[in-house]
Amino acid sequence: MLKYTGYQSSVHYDEKAAAPWFRYVDNKGALHEVWFEDPRSLLRKFRLVREYELAGMGCWHLGLIMPQTEELLLEEFNVR
Repeated sequence: MLKYTGYQSSVHYDEKAAAPWFRYVDNKGALHEVWFEDPRSLLRKFRLVREYELAGMGCWHLGLIMPQTEELLLEEFNVR
């Protein structure tokens, strides 16, 4: 169970999209659906870069830190 800004919701993982997500209803009754990255989804994306021999990839985040990101990056690629 994930507690998000006072709301509780179960986190799901979409295998086809390779991404976690959750839904919650706010105090005004509006339904929200949130998709985000986690170590599983990042690893899948890193491996797609290698599989398709892409020159690189980019990403951004707002105020979220995932300590596993650097470790996964160094395990999957030769970083200079």
